[in-house]
Amino acid sequence: MPVGISETQQPVRCSVYPNPVMEKLTIQFQKPMEGVLIEVFDLVGKKIIEEKQHKDARISQVDVSILSPGVYCLKVSTGRDVVMKKFLKQ
Repeated sequence: MPVGISETQQPVRCSVYPNPVMEKLTIQFQKPMEGVLIEVFDLVGKKIIEEKQHKDARISQVDVSILSPGVYCLKVSTGRDVVMKKFLKQ
């Protein structure tokens, strides 16, 4: 019975830029990802944006132009992994 994480399974790794952002936040994955859920929360925990990426891609963009200036939390979920990153909206 296997226990733990197999060496072929690695957690999702991504870069988020630009930070601070004005209009489009770019999420660049280390390898192509499919079925990614991208969510943006304010610091109180209210979900502001939710987008699903169905295609197999290394780069996703989220339009954050509707957000007021401030600090937000980006949550990227792949089904088995979750990454949380903070960003500043100007």
